[in-house]
Amino acid sequence: MNLRLIECRVGLLVLALLPPPSHAGVTVAQNVSVGATTWPGSPLISTVSDPSSQATVSEEFGGPSTANTNLSETFTITTTNYTLQTIDIYTGGGTGTGTGTNLTLNLYDLGAQTAPNPSPYTASIAGANLFGSGAGLPVSYSSQAAGVLEFDFTGADQVSLQQGHMYAFELTGVSGTTPVAWYRTTSDTYSGGAAYRNQSWINGNDARDFSLAIYVTGAAAGTTAQCTVDYNNVHQRIDGFGASSAWRGTWTTAQANMFFSTNSGTGATLDGKTNFSFNGVDLSLLRNHIVPGGTTTETNIMVMAQARGARVWSTPWSPPAAFKNTNSINGGDYLGGASVNQAYASQLAGYVASMKNTYNVNIYAISVQNEPQVNTTNYESCVWNAQQFHDFVPYLYAALAASNVSATQIIIPESESWASDSSYYTIAMEDTNVAADVGIIAGHNYDGVNFDTGATTVPIQQTTEGKAEWETEVSTGAAFDGSISDGLYWGQRIHEFMTDAQANAWHYWWLIDANTDNEGLTDVNGYPAKRMYVLGNFSRFVRPNFYRIDAANTGDSLVSAYKDSASTAFAIVAINPDSATVTQTFNLTNFTAAGPLTPWITSATLSLASQPTVAAANSSFTYTLPAQSVVTFAGNADLPPTNIFLSNVSVSEGLPAGAVVGNLSTADPVPGNFFTYSFSSGTGGADNASFAITNQTLYTAAVFDSQVQNTFSIRLHSTDQNGLWVEQVFPITAVFNSQAREITAVSTTGEGYLTLTFSGIPGATCQVQAATNLTPPISWQAVTNSVNGSTNFILAPDGLWTNTDFNSTNFPARFYRTIEP
Repeated sequence: MNLRLIECRVGLLVLALLPPPSHAGVTVAQNVSVGATTWPGSPLISTVSDPSSQATVSEEFGGPSTANTNLSETFTITTTNYTLQTIDIYTGGGTGTGTGTNLTLNLYDLGAQTAPNPSPYTASIAGANLFGSGAGLPVSYSSQAAGVLEFDFTGADQVSLQQGHMYAFELTGVSGTTPVAWYRTTSDTYSGGAAYRNQSWINGNDARDFSLAIYVTGAAAGTTAQCTVDYNNVHQRIDGFGASSAWRGTWTTAQANMFFSTNSGTGATLDGKTNFSFNGVDLSLLRNHIVPGGTTTETNIMVMAQARGARVWSTPWSPPAAFKNTNSINGGDYLGGASVNQAYASQLAGYVASMKNTYNVNIYAISVQNEPQVNTTNYESCVWNAQQFHDFVPYLYAALAASNVSATQIIIPESESWASDSSYYTIAMEDTNVAADVGIIAGHNYDGVNFDTGATTVPIQQTTEGKAEWETEVSTGAAFDGSISDGLYWGQRIHEFMTDAQANAWHYWWLIDANTDNEGLTDVNGYPAKRMYVLGNFSRFVRPNFYRIDAANTGDSLVSAYKDSASTAFAIVAINPDSATVTQTFNLTNFTAAGPLTPWITSATLSLASQPTVAAANSSFTYTLPAQSVVTFAGNADLPPTNIFLSNVSVSEGLPAGAVVGNLSTADPVPGNFFTYSFSSGTGGADNASFAITNQTLYTAAVFDSQVQNTFSIRLHSTDQNGLWVEQVFPITAVFNSQAREITAVSTTGEGYLTLTFSGIPGATCQVQAATNLTPPISWQAVTNSVNGSTNFILAPDGLWTNTDFNSTNFPARFYRTIEP
C-alpha cells in the first residue's frame, strides 16, 4: 500500500455521553462523522445531502435575537408508517451543555400539513410532544467540531411516525446561551419542511432548512427474507482474520486484549486515555513488518497476540539495500541470482529462527515481498518479477528447513491489487517443484479507482493450485470515518471475499492508524471505528479451521455461514445495509441448533454487543435484523444421529411375552444427546407388533412358540431431544429351542395304546405328529388330543402334558415328533 508515516495528526473524537438515567430513551453520540460530506448510512429523510457544504449558517439560542428559546426543523412522512430510530443533525462550535446551558429534545406531531406550513406551529401542538411523556428529553454532551451529532431513540421513548403527518424536531434551550450551534442552509433544500426559530419560519415563505437526517425502523419500514443454511454444503476452510502492527513498537495489555481476545475492557487505558470500554474482537492473525536486515520492532505485540491464540506472520517491505540495484531500501529492484537468493533466504530464515529462539514466537508464515510492483522512494519498497519469485522460493524453503523452522509457510506474491495477483505467481505455480514449496497465495485489495476510494468491484476467486488464498491488506486513505456506514462497507467487502473470492483469510491494513485517515481499525488514539467491530462479527466467531457452509438468502441482506471442523460450533453472519429492518428467517438444513443462539450486534449504537438468545424450533428461527447492522448468530449444532444398534438380534422360540430381546443404543456425532426409541412404519416393519419398547430395551410382545428358525423384520426410529432422527431395519431370528417341548416318557395302556408325556416351556403351544415310516416323503399326521379332541395343546404351568394316541395299536410301527403349529 501507499504507506503514510510522515505525518500524524490527532483528530477530535468525543465519545458517546449518556443522558440522565431518568431519560434513558435517547443515546447521544458525538462526531459520528467529522466534517461529513454525506450522512452516515441511508436515512429515510435528509434535508441536505452534503451537510458540510450545504449547511453553512450556524444558529444558536443567541441568534439574531436574544429571545430565542428553541430551534427546529419540520419534516413529512410520505410513504408509510415507521418507528423512529435515529435523528442526526450537523453541528459544531457550541459550548456544550451544563449549568444554565441545558438542552431538551422535543418532537411534535403537527398532523396533516403542507410544507412549509404552518408558521407558527404553537397553536396546533398543545400537549402533542412525543418525547419524555410530553416533557421532552434532556440531553448532555460536550463541545464538538463541525460534524454529525446523533440521537438514538430506544425503549419506552421510541415513537411511531404516521404516514401523511408532519413533525417538528425541536431543540429547546436557554435564551442567550450557546450550548449547540446547529447548521442550516441559506435556501430551500428540502420540500417536506422548513427551519424555525421560536416555532416560526426563519425566512418566511422563502424557506430555509436545518441539517437533519431521519432514520427509521419497524415492520412497516422493513422487509422479510428467507435464508437456507446447509450444514453439508461445505466450501473453503477459514484460516482467520487479522490486521497489521507494522512500524509500531509499543502496545498496552488493553490494546492486545481489544484486538486479540474476547475480553471486555472497562476503565482501560489506551494511549493515555482512560475509562475506555470495549469488546474484544479476537483477531486470529497478526501481520508484522520485517526490518531490512532481519529484525522487527513489534515483538511486544507479537508475543501478546500469540499468547492470546493468534497466529503471527511476517512481511518484508524491502530486502537489505545490498540486495538491490539502487543500494537503497526505498525503491529499486531486487537483484536476484543464486548468491543473492542464498544470502537473502538465509537472512529471512534466520529471522524466523530468532523469533522462535529468542521470543518463543512461532512465525506461522513469511511473505517474500510486500507489493512487488510498487517502486517508491517514500518508504521501503522493492520491485520483483514473476521469475524472481519462482527462483527465490526454493532457496527460502531450504533455508527454513536448515534453520529448523520448516513449518513456517511461504507466501507469494502479496501484490497491490487483487485482480492483478495471478501474473506474479503463475510461473512459480506452474513448476510443480516450486509450487510444492509455496503454502499461501496472497494479495492486497487496492483495486479501486485510487487509494482513497477503495475497491468497488467484486473480488474474483484466484486459481491457486490448491494453495490457501489470503487477502492480506486493504484500507482507504480517505478522512477518518468511524461510522456504521463505513463499517457496513467493510462488512460487504469481507462478505464478498468469503463468498465470491472464497478466500481463506482476510486482513485490514493497520490495527491502529498512524495518520488521521481511514487506514486503521481505530483512529490515531486507539479508539475503535465501527469497522473494527464489524470485522469482529467475523473474527470473534469464525475461527481458524472453521469451514464456510452454504447460505442462500432471498433478501438483500448479505448472509454467510460457517462451522467448526473440530466441534459443533457454528456462526451465521447477517449484514443488513438498509435503513429499514429486515425480518429474517433462517432455515437450518441437515442440522439444527443444539440450544439457543446468541445474537451479537454491531450498529450505530451497539458495538459487538450480545443480545438475548433466540431459540430454533423445527430447525428454523426468525430474527429482526436492525437497520444498518451486522448480526452474528453464535451457537452449537445438533446433527442427525447416524445409526441404531441392538445388542441382540435373535430370540429363542418359546419365550413368553415381556421377555428381554436386547438393548438399544444410537451413534451420534454430537456428544451428550439423549434419544427416544419407537417403531416406525414402512418397508421392513412387518413384525413390529411382535415386539415392544420401553426406554432403551426391546421386549417380546407375544409368546414365540410357532416361529422356529423364522426371521422377523422390525423398523426402529431413534430421535434426539431436538427432533433429529435416524431409522434402522433389524432382522431378528427366532432360534430353535430344544427345551421348548420334548417327549420325555412313553408308556402303554392295557389296550395297547401309547401314552406320551411332554415337557417344555410353560404356555408354549405344541402339536404331536406321527408317521408310520421315515422313508421320504414322510407323511406326518397330527395326533388328536385325547383330552379336548384338538390337534394342538398348550403346556401346563408346570411345563408337562400327557396325551394318549388311540391309533397306536393299528400300526406295526409308529414314529412321533413335536412341532409348533
